[in-house]
Amino acid sequence: WEVLASGVVAAEALLGASQQQLAAYTVAVEEVQAWCHDTERRVRIQLVPQATLQEKQQQMNMCKVTLHEVSSYRIVIDMALEKAAVALASRSDDSFLKLKETTVTRYSNIVQTAKGLAERSEEVVTEHQHFDDSVASCNLWLNDAFARLAVFSQEEGDAYVLQARLEKIQ
Repeated sequence: WEVLASGVVAAEALLGASQQQLAAYTVAVEEVQAWCHDTERRVRIQLVPQATLQEKQQQMNMCKVTLHEVSSYRIVIDMALEKAAVALASRSDDSFLKLKETTVTRYSNIVQTAKGLAERSEEVVTEHQHFDDSVASCNLWLNDAFARLAVFSQEEGDAYVLQARLEKIQ
């Protein structure tokens, strides 16, 4: 009876530990799945066209923050997979391998999408900055041309002065 009682106590302790591992695994997997769902929704958005450079830069910064959050979540996913490996180690089926494969694939897709979103937002900001630079350069050129024309716009004077001005303009 003593051997049987000690075996039952050991089995009960093992069952309790397994239940704790399974509970930790379940919570971790649910957390990762919820995060993946929410993050997939956030990174699949299209860039909303913004009017000003400041708005575009703000949107770019938000995309970069999202990318950083996604990249830093790798630790949580690794911990969840670790819990899954411990909880499912005694199982004979390949459910852990399937879980790991789908989670890693899903996370990789999220990372790639977030990187693409950040890159597109950077391109939009760069394009807007180039446009602003071109407009500023054009305005400088036009202002310079108006200033030069203003110098030669006087029509008063004798024929020799007017002829000299006309030669300068040409």
